[in-house]
Amino acid sequence: MPLATKGYTENTAKNYLIDSATVFKNVTYAAVEGFTGTLIGATKGGASAKIEQNYRHPEVDGTSHVQGKVKGNVVLESATASITINLKEITAAALSGGLNATMVDALSTEAPAGYKKITTKRFVEAADHLTNLAIVGTISGSTSPVIIIIDNPLCTSGVEIATEDNGETVIELVYEAHATAAQVIANEFPWRILFPAVV
Repeated sequence: MPLATKGYTENTAKNYLIDSATVFKNVTYAAVEGFTGTLIGATKGGASAKIEQNYRHPEVDGTSHVQGKVKGNVVLESATASITINLKEITAAALSGGLNATMVDALSTEAPAGYKKITTKRFVEAADHLTNLAIVGTISGSTSPVIIIIDNPLCTSGVEIATEDNGETVIELVYEAHATAAQVIANEFPWRILFPAVV
């Protein structure tokens, strides 16, 4: 069969990842209920997932002319995953999560009734990690979503709040995946992509 001169096929339009995704925390799946989770909030500029992999090519005499890049002579040295959320729906819970902070009712000597006080903690605790964080997107050829999940995420970006006239604040939150001891022992990575069948 000759090589095609066009990349477009009858299936192309079924394989677009379209529109902005939604972001959920603590996602679970059960046969009857399907996927469930807690919505993080509305975004502006969407959300993105990033998986980075670093490879090492062991140096061996006689392979310098290809910089050691010989088939089979490759070691996956490290890999990381993160999700970035451009959050427009600003809540006390979102700010607290972005700072891995404590959130309590403000004292009557600090603020009127109804205020929350959010303060940064000195030490990271296991409970600061979410169970997981998921980006849920739409593939054009399926009624089922594409789901990218990172395990035990911790927000490492901090929070920057910028305001302007005739606009609303959007905060960028970057959550990084963290492996459990069991995942480390099993040589597994703390993320996965669930991709539906396209019809």
